[in-house]
Amino acid sequence: MTFQKIISVTALCLSLSPLTSLATDNAPATTTTTPSTPTQQPKAEAKTETKTTEWTIEGMHCSSCKKMVQAKVCKNKDLAEQFSKCEVEVIDEKKEIGKITLQMKDGSQPNFETINKAVSSAGKYKLQK
Repeated sequence: MTFQKIISVTALCLSLSPLTSLATDNAPATTTTTPSTPTQQPKAEAKTETKTTEWTIEGMHCSSCKKMVQAKVCKNKDLAEQFSKCEVEVIDEKKEIGKITLQMKDGSQPNFETINKAVSSAGKYKLQK
C-alpha cells in the first residue's frame, strides 16, 4: 500500500468513527415517572375556550388615536372585566384605519354597540363589523 492510500483509509475510518459513536452515545433519553402511591392521580387541566373578536376602526391615523381608543375601551373598568386581552393598532395612517382585538373571558360575549359607543366617545372614530 502506498503512503497516500494509507492516509486516505485512515481519514475515512476517522470520519466514520464519530458518526457511529453519535448514534449510540447521543440517543435521546426517555424518562418515566410513576406516582409515589397508587392512589395519586395527575391533576386534570381545565380547558378554557376563549373567543377573539377583531373589528375595524375608521378614523384612526396616529398613535394618539390608538391611545385615545385604548383609554376608552381597554382601560374602561366596566368593559375590561369582560375581556382578558385588548389590543388597539393603527393599520393604515393614510386611509385612517385601525383595528381593535378583544379576547373575551370565558362566558363573555362582545357587545358591538357597547364597544362602538366607547370607541366613538374617544373621538371621531367608528367601529365597523
